[in-house]
Amino acid sequence: MIHIEPITFTVRLFLKGKVWGDPFDGVCTVQKTGSVGFVSAYHGKLNKAGTVQLLEELEQYGITELKWVRGNNSGQRPHN
Repeated sequence: MIHIEPITFTVRLFLKGKVWGDPFDGVCTVQKTGSVGFVSAYHGKLNKAGTVQLLEELEQYGITELKWVRGNNSGQRPHN
């Protein structure tokens, strides 16, 4: 038997109606540990709507909470 579980994701964020193929506004890595997604190496723009959409997209992989560290700011965003 072989069990494969995706645990590392590369994320590209597109703002203001941009789509895949357009220049992206932000990029990061998300590591899945249980139901928590740890966001690291974020570079670019990030707004609240983008954070909410990121969590909604990651729910399909069983992630229900995001945690991150960016510069001197750290935080978490559970899905409500």
